[in-house]
Amino acid sequence: MRWVLLWVVLVLAAGAVLGLLGRSLWRKAKALTAEMTAASDRMSAVAASISELSQQVGGGGTGEDAWSTYGEPPRESRGSRRAGRRRRT
Repeated sequence: MRWVLLWVVLVLAAGAVLGLLGRSLWRKAKALTAEMTAASDRMSAVAASISELSQQVGGGGTGEDAWSTYGEPPRESRGSRRAGRRRRT
């Protein structure tokens, strides 16, 4: 009888610990979700401000021309860049 009582107490204690850990995890998940929602709202506002500013500065362009050279090799050769560095130093 003593062993049965011991196992019942151990199982109940394990259930209580798991319950507390689960509740803590649930609260952290809810807080994270709320924080991510707030961050998403802030990012939307920033993106809207950026697009508004780019339209004011660029005359209504989409800004694609600024990214058209991304990934292309540099127009100068490596030797001319080294020579320019040597002249500056």
